[in-house]
Amino acid sequence: MIFLGCDPDSKGAVAILNKDGEPIEIRPALKGKEFFHAMIDSYLDSNAFMCIEKQISMGRDAHNSAFGNGYNYGQKVLVLDLLKERNCLFDYIEAHPATWKSSFKLSKDKTLSGKLCVDLWGESVKSLFTGARGAFMSGYAEALLLAYYGKLHYDRQLKLK
Repeated sequence: MIFLGCDPDSKGAVAILNKDGEPIEIRPALKGKEFFHAMIDSYLDSNAFMCIEKQISMGRDAHNSAFGNGYNYGQKVLVLDLLKERNCLFDYIEAHPATWKSSFKLSKDKTLSGKLCVDLWGESVKSLFTGARGAFMSGYAEALLLAYYGKLHYDRQLKLK
């Protein structure tokens, strides 16, 4: 079993954790057909569970967000539905940003995501969400936390059965 987390916006990523919750890798969240082919090529024979962040539009940028990020998000959910229907993906959940962040006691401050990742997995994980010039890539850190949130959700579901 592997656990995937997806921050689907334009600077987001797909993070992969092993069955024990340890990070394996992070990839950019591709768009449309590229996302579909990457998912098929990588996870066709895997027993995978994904947590994808639900996209919401608020405030002044709602129009741009709805037609940009909302469109990309819709494509990704469609791909996940197709994979699930064809038994290529075990299951997935959509997590509202406020819900998954509050479960980790995070605020809107995106730097806290990186700090929590270091707390969970140690300093070595920083290389997964630090750019070539040392810039913090919040979408990558949040993808890791979404994968971990998905793992916690999956583990709770098993205990309830």
